[in-house]
Amino acid sequence: MLSFKNNMEGQRKPHLRVAVTPECNFNCVYCRAGGEGLPANGVLMNSGEIIEIVRIASEVGFKHLKITGGEPTLRKDLFSIISGCSNLESLDEVQLVTNGSALTREYAQALADSGLDNITISLDATSRERFKEITERDRFEKVISGIYAAREAGLPVTI
Repeated sequence: MLSFKNNMEGQRKPHLRVAVTPECNFNCVYCRAGGEGLPANGVLMNSGEIIEIVRIASEVGFKHLKITGGEPTLRKDLFSIISGCSNLESLDEVQLVTNGSALTREYAQALADSGLDNITISLDATSRERFKEITERDRFEKVISGIYAAREAGLPVTI
């Protein structure tokens, strides 16, 4: 049997980071081109498998979940994953880490409605030109709009 002392006053809760896809729609100079690549068998875990792993981890003390990728918004079942994880009683927080390029008002609201607690959006530069140099994509305005969309949906945003 595992036991954890609750001597974490003022400290960060144990957190679990789950990369739900290796794919990315950016090609950042500091990251592997095109994400991490597919698993050797070419098959990603389905949403049920991801939720089950998160359930087990939360029951042994992991209380904070960060959903990452590649770019997690490329997963068609992302809302199902977030909903399934946010409904776990033993999990305190579900966070999404994204490049923000897919965050329209509707998409951001759907994330919030799925039970997402907060979102971290990567903003690689403060100018369109520098952003394009770093990400190799001309999507600076989309990311800025995505930040506003997430805030309008009521999601706490970290940049």
